[in-house]
Amino acid sequence: MHFHVQLINDPSTAERRPKSLPAHWAYLTENAAHLLARGPTVADDNDSDTTGSVFFVEFPDWDAVRAFIDHEPHNNNGIYKAIHVNRWDHALGRSQSDFPAERGRIHWYVRGYGVRGSGERRQAALVAQREYFARHDSDKFIVRGAILDDQGKEWLGSASLIALPTRKEVEALIAEEPFTRNGCYENILVQRHKFGGTPAQSK
Repeated sequence: MHFHVQLINDPSTAERRPKSLPAHWAYLTENAAHLLARGPTVADDNDSDTTGSVFFVEFPDWDAVRAFIDHEPHNNNGIYKAIHVNRWDHALGRSQSDFPAERGRIHWYVRGYGVRGSGERRQAALVAQREYFARHDSDKFIVRGAILDDQGKEWLGSASLIALPTRKEVEALIAEEPFTRNGCYENILVQRHKFGGTPAQSK
């Protein structure tokens, strides 16, 4: 089963993060077999200003992914104010290791929150959406997929990592998505993203 995990930092506990960072890196290295993509979200103009983290992971069931989050060192150190775990459709079947970090390349985390009850509108735009994605999968999308309900059946939105130089270009790409144009999203979050890992691993 695939899951998307969104972790939102608590600004009031920012000073704790450096203390648990080595253990956090070690823990994720130990769990590398489960990680499809990971990394912090950061401010647009300062990639040292961390606002949270995102994981795209594979585990056998809900109990396993919850145990993974429960034992994560940053979580145990109280640096998060919110944690969201959702089923996720691993649409591309690849991981961030297929997009090795390149100096100067900018990544973005995009989380689309679907409009409840928009199934008919989504279905009407589905073929066009797949065709639209196909034009960008090879050089822009690192990972992408649908956010699903706990049973993995109902579409609730989407979560993706995209490689593009600017926020303006990301927003333009999203604006032309058939789902966006057909009113399937209630809100779309766009944040700068960095590949996770130690400084040596992220170069």
